[in-house]
Amino acid sequence: MPLSHYRSPVKLKAMNIRKPAVAGRFYPSDPDDLREMITKLEKNEAFPCGQEERFMPESEKILGSVVPHAGYVFSGPHAVCFFKMIRKLSRSFDTVVIIHPLHASWGGQSVTDGHDAWETPLGVVNLDREFIKKADFPISSFVHANEHSAEVMIPFVQYYSAGTFSIVPVGMQDQTPGEAESIAKKIIAAEKELSRRILIIASSDFSHYIDPDTGRKRDQIVLDRIMAMDPPSVYRVIHEEHVSACGYGPIMTLMYYAEMKCGVPEINILSRGHSGQVHPS
Repeated sequence: MPLSHYRSPVKLKAMNIRKPAVAGRFYPSDPDDLREMITKLEKNEAFPCGQEERFMPESEKILGSVVPHAGYVFSGPHAVCFFKMIRKLSRSFDTVVIIHPLHASWGGQSVTDGHDAWETPLGVVNLDREFIKKADFPISSFVHANEHSAEVMIPFVQYYSAGTFSIVPVGMQDQTPGEAESIAKKIIAAEKELSRRILIIASSDFSHYIDPDTGRKRDQIVLDRIMAMDPPSVYRVIHEEHVSACGYGPIMTLMYYAEMKCGVPEINILSRGHSGQVHPS
């Protein structure tokens, strides 16, 4: 009896991909235009970074950064100061955990996204589903559908990263010290169990809709508490001084994570500015 090759039917699962929600508004939707804009932001003499080279010898130990998430024309000149350092690292990251605020009313716990991948004009990036499962993050694709504060980080990582990476977006509505510490512990546990090399991005702008002098003074109060590595006092001064920084929860999470990783981390300010410098009133 002649032998035959039998082929069993194989079910192929289509990837569930989140399409970009703010491409064409917060950043260009055309890939060539997007790359060109990032290049121009990097070379913008009006907002020289200047500090990343100074801190480069220690950058092999980078744990993460607070990065602004406004439209690229406003936040980009400052954001690239951090992402330029990523390109120069001798090692790459497996997973980029983007901790970000949820600007639309949610009222629930911190959540990640349920898609398999996110798309930007520069391509598709997978979510680290294994990391998400180990960290036991609740999931809501609805909450992330139109949120910009994680999405705007991804083209920068795509542009500057030397290797393949996956992402874990974590949206925070409950921006309390307790929630921030809880998320940091979950990240640490999953990172250790999976032996992931991770990078934390705390997505946050600072003061909104006030004059530059007042904004700088209020922001400085928060920066002083960040430099002192005191997360609860960040929460306290945000509320006592009415500082409208939108991602103070992600900032505290990064602080707790850094403390758990190395005790007393080195903190450096790479860039600082405000939107009025782009479009003066």
